[in-house]
Amino acid sequence: MAGAARRPRHADALTRLNRARGMASLMVTHSLADLDALPTEEDRAKAAGFIDRAAITVLAGLPPRELARVQQITPLTDAEEQLVTSWSAPDSWRAGARHPGRGKYLIKTGGRLGIPVQMTLLPAEAELYDSDAAIRDAAMWDVR
Repeated sequence: MAGAARRPRHADALTRLNRARGMASLMVTHSLADLDALPTEEDRAKAAGFIDRAAITVLAGLPPRELARVQQITPLTDAEEQLVTSWSAPDSWRAGARHPGRGKYLIKTGGRLGIPVQMTLLPAEAELYDSDAAIRDAAMWDVR
């Protein structure tokens, strides 16, 4: 949404149209701090309204700083916070180590306890969506 002024207004109009047609809207951000990059206070307030009205929140691994912002919108238990932060960074610098949060999400709705889920790609999907290929290729050229 940060690409152009008034984009949140356009997105808001679309979500209201979709609702009238019985369609759901899915909005994704890597960080709530992305809202800070919007050009006007009106845009930031409109975008914050999307988050306030979200019936379901899905969290991947997040650092504690980001969880503090999430807590202002979606209440998390201490155990939920610990779980989500445990997914946020690998505990090893070893090349090729699997990121601890890969495929892990916490689904929250209202004030209910979150549901932790693990998504696993099928072999064909893993090949199609291999976003680590460039990293593996770069590791091959690692000079010590």
